[in-house]
Amino acid sequence: MLVLDSRLGPATTARPSSSRVDDDSRDVDTEPVERSQQVERFLARKRGAAWAQWRRTWGRTLTSGVLGLAWNGLAFTAAAEAAGPARSGAALGFQQTALGVMVAVVPPAFAAVVAASSWRVAFALAAVGPLLGIVALRRVPEATPAERRLGMSAIPPAAR
Repeated sequence: MLVLDSRLGPATTARPSSSRVDDDSRDVDTEPVERSQQVERFLARKRGAAWAQWRRTWGRTLTSGVLGLAWNGLAFTAAAEAAGPARSGAALGFQQTALGVMVAVVPPAFAAVVAASSWRVAFALAAVGPLLGIVALRRVPEATPAERRLGMSAIPPAAR
C-alpha cells in the first residue's frame, strides 16, 4: 500500500507505508537496502575470489599434468624401439610394471627415511637414482645425424 507523504520532497511523493519516517531527519529508513547492498558486494568479492582461486587451481593442475605426463609417450616409444618389433610388448609391460612398483614403493620409503633422519638425507638418497641414470646413459653412444635420418629412430643404434 502506498501513502502520499509530502515531507519527503517538494512535490508529493509516494512511499511504501511500511517504511518508517524518522521525525528528526525526515529520511526514509534505508538500512535494509544498505544491508542488502553490503551483502551483494560481499558476495561479489567472494565470487571473484572463488573464480580467481579456480583459475589458479586449474592452471596449476594443467601445468603439472603436462609436465608430469609429457614423458609418457616418449618413454613408450623409446621402450618399443629399443626392444624391436618382436619384443616391444614385453618391454612395455616391464616398463609399466617397474613404474608401478616404484610408485608404490618409493613414497613410503622416502617418508620412512625422512622420519628416521631428515629431509636433506632423503633428498640426497633420491638424487642417487638420476645420477645412476646419467652414468648408465653415458655408456650408450650417440647416433650420428646420418644414422638418425636413416633409421628415423630416437634410440641410438647401440641401445637397440
